[in-house]
Amino acid sequence: MLALVIAAMHAETVVSSRPLFLLSLAFHPKQSIYQRAQILDKNDWILPKKRLERFRRAGFTINEERHVVVTAWTTVESVTSDAAKLSSLVRVRSYDVRRNIESDDQENVSVEVTANNHRLGGGLRLEEAEAAMEDLPTHPVGIGSSWTTRERVSTELGSGSALFHHRIAAVDGDVVEIAVSARGSITGAEYDLPKLLPGTIELIGMAWFDRKTRGFFHESYAIHNAIVKPAEHERIGFDNTQWVDVTSVTVRGTVP
Repeated sequence: MLALVIAAMHAETVVSSRPLFLLSLAFHPKQSIYQRAQILDKNDWILPKKRLERFRRAGFTINEERHVVVTAWTTVESVTSDAAKLSSLVRVRSYDVRRNIESDDQENVSVEVTANNHRLGGGLRLEEAEAAMEDLPTHPVGIGSSWTTRERVSTELGSGSALFHHRIAAVDGDVVEIAVSARGSITGAEYDLPKLLPGTIELIGMAWFDRKTRGFFHESYAIHNAIVKPAEHERIGFDNTQWVDVTSVTVRGTVP
């Protein structure tokens, strides 16, 4: 019994001696940030075999695949004690593999972000990869620390919400490695498929935070969404998988 008590006291000492730090973002007026996201997006129809073949013969694309590159040049317009105002020029280049169609769009986006990576504005729904590191903890953390967030999200199959679980997996100098996983449900009826709801949301991945620059420099996620129900002793619905890889860097100069 004494040995167990001593071991427990030692374990508590080791945990308490781990260095703690804040995961908080730092922004500076006129700072320029470049982000590049590479996304592999696959969407598959799920139907009984006979019905699936009828759609296939009719020329429907039942196994979709898109390769997407998103680039964003962001300028920090102003910084207050509450939040930073960011303006971004976002360019989305997409290639539809099955249909052999390319698209190239861009838009200007403005947003206010707090130091714990919370985007201001009621009713916002983020894409799952964007939501993964939203709402950082406001208390100090260290190796082994964990926290959860619940976020409203937008998926390829409709809107919903997900519970994200985070854990500090490693610290190497100024680099913090954060493991994240999420589960949730798709409840929005944007695609007019109410009989298939609710659907499921799953995410797993890693993010890397630089304590020196106080920002994320790399994120990598695997995402699986589905709205599937039993039908004719088989299944009917849609299955979506995405692999998202994001790189961020603070640069000097102006947006091209």
